[in-house]
Amino acid sequence: MKKTVVMFAGQGSQYQNMGLDFLEHSKDAKLIFDNAAEKLDFNLLEVLNSELINDTKYTQSLVFLTSAMIYEEVKKILVPDAVIGFSLGEYSAYYASDVMSFNDTLEVVKNRSKFMAEAADRNPGSMAAIIGISKENLEDICNAINDCYVTIANYNEPKQLVISGNLECVNKVCSIALEKGARRAIPLNVSGAFHSELMIDAGKALKEFLNNSDIEIKKPKYPIWLNASGEKYLNEELIDIMEKQVFSPVLFYQAIEDLIEKGYNNFIEIGPGKVLSGLVKKINRDVNVINVSYYEDLEKLKEMF
Repeated sequence: MKKTVVMFAGQGSQYQNMGLDFLEHSKDAKLIFDNAAEKLDFNLLEVLNSELINDTKYTQSLVFLTSAMIYEEVKKILVPDAVIGFSLGEYSAYYASDVMSFNDTLEVVKNRSKFMAEAADRNPGSMAAIIGISKENLEDICNAINDCYVTIANYNEPKQLVISGNLECVNKVCSIALEKGARRAIPLNVSGAFHSELMIDAGKALKEFLNNSDIEIKKPKYPIWLNASGEKYLNEELIDIMEKQVFSPVLFYQAIEDLIEKGYNNFIEIGPGKVLSGLVKKINRDVNVINVSYYEDLEKLKEMF
């Protein structure tokens, strides 16, 4: 029996001119794009065609927009049995599950990125990928450092983890992890210590914004697996979850393992790039994985469904 999970890409997967081929072939995608162009205070085509696409204040809105445009075509082919997003991608999952309208989700994403940038300015930090070491060993290394702050921010797959915190601490953990057998320690080109306690202010600001806005938040139409818990959403307050997600680790591989254990066997990545597809293949090679980044990718999806 096919049980299909639709996965949504996060920040870091963007590339220039992403999603523009959908504008050429999909009236629904163009409607969404034109709507976003009216809501956002920058020239979408200009930013998509330049290095500005890597600037956080643009990236988050554009990655969400690209994912939403692609999903408009994907949902004509399949109905998800479950959804999951990676970090920012969790908001694409909310949109696909009718938790929020497109306009409301775009407004939340735009403000979320602003609050995160402001928190990064107040509490500077960095991130690094640590490859080839267990989470237990890396957690021990992080916990042993007492003079500054560092934590595991992303559990991508069992031997690919990302740390986040003060620059001094991140550098210390990189050095110690390599001494203890990690294959690589790669500093990431990011503007802040995301998914760590240095983002608590951003989470609080997001919650205050949501509580004082007219944004309508509904229960998800499809089962959704959450970043902060690695488990299926039950009946928690979604505004509290959105606040917590900003400064909590992304438990991605734990969520994927839970989905597979519960019988999900088809994983469809939507959005720019194929980062999540690669991670799922490393977590379990027995499941079916497809990514849809370009309009032509829809053909392989039609073959599966």
